[in-house]
Amino acid sequence: MEKHTTKEEKLIEGVLQGKNGAQAAREAGYSPKFAKQIASHTLRKPDIQERIKQRIAQAESSQDEVLGTLVAQMRADITDLFDPGECPFLDGIRNKGLGHLIKKVRVRRVYEGDQKTPVDVIDLELHGAQTAAVRLARILKVEPKKPAPLEHWQKVKAVALELAAKHNRPLEEVMRLLEPTIDYTRD
Repeated sequence: MEKHTTKEEKLIEGVLQGKNGAQAAREAGYSPKFAKQIASHTLRKPDIQERIKQRIAQAESSQDEVLGTLVAQMRADITDLFDPGECPFLDGIRNKGLGHLIKKVRVRRVYEGDQKTPVDVIDLELHGAQTAAVRLARILKVEPKKPAPLEHWQKVKAVALELAAKHNRPLEEVMRLLEPTIDYTRD
């Protein structure tokens, strides 16, 4: 394989980024006056064409590779970044199999008391369950139920209050029982 000049490599990179030959040539440092001709001549060279094919082949990913990477990220467990015993709090999370729910761990050392005793404070940020649910619904093309109009809720609550009083049951329990009957499609 021939060694390409820096300008040729920049021209190749520009073309791979979707720029036209003249624009890629100008950005590579060729004369703006002759950029179109230089690009045409350079891009016809067999070794340049071969280099472009190689770069395209390097950039291609199979569907399985992309899915594999996404699955690995999905199943990642942040507690695996810490050695067992290094942080007993995280060991407990690891043992319960909940490390995948942690988005970020921040460990900071503070000094407490007159003796300035070092204490490690662990801040955790969890992945948002709401965000995950919305993304999953979008992927599965699931439409969320429309909230019932306020008037409808007021009627349901009135019925629930009446039933709760009549049967001597807590209002929350009656509301839970009535929930499947609520018509979310009403406008």
